[in-house]
Amino acid sequence: MNNLAHTSIYRNYDIRGRFPDEINEEIVELIGKALVDIYRPSSVLIGYDNRPSMTSLCDALTRGIISQGADVVLLGLVTTPMLYYASGSTHSEVAVMITASHMSSEYNGLKICIGDALPIGIDSGLDALKTYVERGVFKSVHQIGSISTLDIKTAWRQKLKSLAPLTALSEKKRIVIDPANAVGILEIDSFRQYTDLLDVHTIFDELDHSAPNHEANPLKYETLAALGEEVVRKQADFGVALDGDADRIGIVDEHGRPVPSDMIGIILAEGLLHIHDGHSVVHDIRSSKRAAEVIKISGGVSVPERVGHTYIRRTMRKNNSVFGFELSGHYFFRDMFFSEGGVLPALLLLEILHRKNMPLSKLVAEHAVYFHSGEINSEISKPVHTIYEQLLALYPEANSHSVDGLTMLMHDWWCNIRPSATDPVLRLNLEADTKELMLYHVNRILEVIRGA
Repeated sequence: MNNLAHTSIYRNYDIRGRFPDEINEEIVELIGKALVDIYRPSSVLIGYDNRPSMTSLCDALTRGIISQGADVVLLGLVTTPMLYYASGSTHSEVAVMITASHMSSEYNGLKICIGDALPIGIDSGLDALKTYVERGVFKSVHQIGSISTLDIKTAWRQKLKSLAPLTALSEKKRIVIDPANAVGILEIDSFRQYTDLLDVHTIFDELDHSAPNHEANPLKYETLAALGEEVVRKQADFGVALDGDADRIGIVDEHGRPVPSDMIGIILAEGLLHIHDGHSVVHDIRSSKRAAEVIKISGGVSVPERVGHTYIRRTMRKNNSVFGFELSGHYFFRDMFFSEGGVLPALLLLEILHRKNMPLSKLVAEHAVYFHSGEINSEISKPVHTIYEQLLALYPEANSHSVDGLTMLMHDWWCNIRPSATDPVLRLNLEADTKELMLYHVNRILEVIRGA
């Protein structure tokens, strides 16, 4: 047990590792016991995606939970946003999603939230959980818990329809959905419930944990190629791609071209502030500076935050923000317990396009006024703090801060350099007023990052 307890499965935002070497039934059962001892819930929700290890890990987690006296409510095969919604809309005090998101099926993991879908991260609960599991001493109980089931999918779809009724659409819209053979397939019916308003087409819509067509990761634009081709073929208004547990989405426009997630976030923020004037919107610090401009113009308050869904969602709660978004394709909604709305961004986008009476590409062009490098990853051979010192010496005139890595702000460009929370790389995002300026400073900074 000690060897298992000291593996690096406890990440910044969740628990994740290779099955069965790093994460397996033994460690997951102990985590189930620890969750009950720490949070003392009367019941715990459990959901899972379509990985081969889902059943054995679910059984192990259930054993651990009921052995400590709490009840288990099994949601079965669900998306992560569905589990978050169940967490917020039921009386269960803890909820666990068994998933490793976009990672290949030899990996698995746990996403944990408490209360009304409040996520726990390494500095807000996972660290204490790890310590408790390593200690391996659990409380004695007099009676084990019970096991029941709950189908949340109907309630989830009704919630989506209440937040995006689409009744204002004067003509039928056409979209293409790519769930990448993963659990996002469950969201196809979320679109098809709008029977008279949407013409829904799908690709890669059969569950297959081996991901035979492409990785379920819309952040990688190469995974959107087939979706883009189908959007053009079907003359659709846009296409929607889902990641492995459907808590992130990617969008391609009517020409089949990928749309950066911060542009979608900006469009949604403008649309939501049209209804919720004066409210705040939280966005990660990598987003285009156009985000703060549009939020201010739309009567809202821009709240930048460090990267990571646990940080974004906690800041949203603190400010009662109506909306939040990350460059990675996460979109968060107050009306969804400050969690991801699943396919709600796509549904709201349909309403915005109708109201604006313009195609998505034109709406994106209105906001894509700066030149962004995209996220550039670099393996490094020297300490991160040395790279930061060298960059600050290279740009002594920069207004800098260390909210998340190193951010340097100039009047006509800005950049953020930060270590990845999931991979052994340093990530660079840079945006400038001109393409030439962007390329110049990207090359200059990469020389520092990648140099000996």
